[in-house]
Amino acid sequence: MKVGESVNEYFPRTLGIANKMKLNGENKQDVEVVGKILRSMIPKFDYIVCSIEASKDTTILTINELQSSLLEHEQHMSSHVEEDHALNITHGEQSRGRGQDYLALHNRARAQVGVGPMQWSNTVAAYAQAYAEKRKGDCAMIHSTGPYGENIAAGYYPEFTGADAVKLWANEKPLYDHASNKCVGGECGHYTQMVWRSSVRLGCARVPCKANSQFVVCNYDPPGNYIGEKPYDSLVV
Repeated sequence: MKVGESVNEYFPRTLGIANKMKLNGENKQDVEVVGKILRSMIPKFDYIVCSIEASKDTTILTINELQSSLLEHEQHMSSHVEEDHALNITHGEQSRGRGQDYLALHNRARAQVGVGPMQWSNTVAAYAQAYAEKRKGDCAMIHSTGPYGENIAAGYYPEFTGADAVKLWANEKPLYDHASNKCVGGECGHYTQMVWRSSVRLGCARVPCKANSQFVVCNYDPPGNYIGEKPYDSLVV
């Protein structure tokens, strides 16, 4: 993929090449084309590519499904400017009360399943900030293994906001099956921690890290995601 090229421009060009190869007797299977596309995406798609590879079986992923996922991510990135006006979350803003932005998105997800709201904790936020500072040099997706529950995300472009991270976690909702208390079709643990009924205090932070990326961490007190327990009551639909 070329820098500045859109998903809708890249896919026809790539599929055109694949079709020419088929006409010349090189019959490329969809799985090969999907793999080539994933490997050729430019850095701003790194997060979604990693998410796809971690949550989906790429051997059965269709080209159309891949294009839809990448297009959705591209459209989300293009709308970040408008979202930033409403939910502007930057380094150090927690101390000025802007943690309410993180809080609002969490409590929206919790309300959807009948779970009570969380409260912002300056203590938990200070922990999140201190840990985020440690990730400035590498932006590594490594958990702090501290006393709190934790969700982390890295956006491989400078406009990636805290709101973007929380929305990625909330978008795991369809992958959580409450009846079996399992993730179905992908990762859902970030979402279940967001709506864990006994996690009532929240603190988050975002810092810039290497290669114009952003690292976001949210911590939860008390922690959730205990094995064998459900995040919210079974009576909730």
